[in-house]
Amino acid sequence: MLSVPGHLPAGALLDDGAIPLTTLIAELGAHWFSFDRTLAEMQGDTITGLPARTGGNHARPTDANVGNARLIQYRGADVLATTPRTNCGFVLSERVKCETISVACVFDAPGGAGETLWCVDAKKGDRAVVLVERGGVVHLTDRAGERTVSAPLVPGGAMQVAFATLTDDVLSLIVGEAPAVQAQFPGSFRAGPADVFFACRRGRQGLLNTLGDLRLGDVILFPDRDICAPDAAVIRARLRAYAAEVFHGI
Repeated sequence: MLSVPGHLPAGALLDDGAIPLTTLIAELGAHWFSFDRTLAEMQGDTITGLPARTGGNHARPTDANVGNARLIQYRGADVLATTPRTNCGFVLSERVKCETISVACVFDAPGGAGETLWCVDAKKGDRAVVLVERGGVVHLTDRAGERTVSAPLVPGGAMQVAFATLTDDVLSLIVGEAPAVQAQFPGSFRAGPADVFFACRRGRQGLLNTLGDLRLGDVILFPDRDICAPDAAVIRARLRAYAAEVFHGI
């Protein structure tokens, strides 16, 4: 069983809906980013920055994202819409320092080629872990693609919710309500400061085949938490309910 230092607050064990989700996420020390027009910093139609809903961090366009990112209405709410083979990505303005990290994201890849959803690039040892969607399957992998944990998307056409936990030794992945898939991957992640990218894996324009057709609603970073653990089931359920409520349209 995978064990990560740290404990969930008591509120995480309450009945579903007992406290507001934003409060719960904030109590966990998480950085929650939503591609929502009411939150985004805009210059005309260009996203120039994205403050976090919780956690006090900030995301900015990558150097190669020169006005490429678009906010569109999708399934009833705002999302980041990317263009294949074009860097439309964002990077956190401040590195996240952690022993381990979990990531939850709400997304869709209507063409089955979403490619890079996010990348956590540990600066110690130059170790990066990437979440990729391709052909209806999500892959949690190192940047070279040599080590992979995979899970199918939930059928039915709704927005997808994926959860991942990265440690020095183990990568864990949950999609929807399926059981966690995990494997021993020593050295895939290194404790310490990490750059976090959304919708790309580097700040420059290269690696065009890793840039796909993606609809990204939310990315939530949980430093030093295991979002895939059994005692985080309530949080996962709350986030799935949030996605179903917010992205209810077609």
